[in-house]
Amino acid sequence: DISLLKEPFLSKVKLFLAELDRVGFKYAISETLRTPAVQAAYFAQGRKPLDEVNKLRVAAGLWKITEAENKNKITWTLKSKHLEGLAIDLVPTKDGKLWWNAPDSLWKQMSDISDKFDIESGYTWKTKDSPHFEDL
Repeated sequence: DISLLKEPFLSKVKLFLAELDRVGFKYAISETLRTPAVQAAYFAQGRKPLDEVNKLRVAAGLWKITEAENKNKITWTLKSKHLEGLAIDLVPTKDGKLWWNAPDSLWKQMSDISDKFDIESGYTWKTKDSPHFEDL
């Protein structure tokens, strides 16, 4: 829900999404504002045993994950801008489904468009987080 984002970031995001729409980019919003409980559960993934991770996930209102999924770290910090309403995750779609493994060129296109609105893209980071866009 983009209405959970804080101004002036919300206004930038609206312009960014309008530009994605204008160029015909297909995408879905996967996340905006996170609670501290969700962030803690995400941070535990790939760092703590599965039973601990799933306890945190259930407490945060998330679904349980498998041992295989718990091998993947999905966030690098407990201080994400998602906690402040200053970040959004966008994923390209294909045939109406989230396209997490979209070609690099699509993630780069989204990143290039975000630059026009002073929105930083995780695509440009040393450790890429391509779906992540945050306020500068």
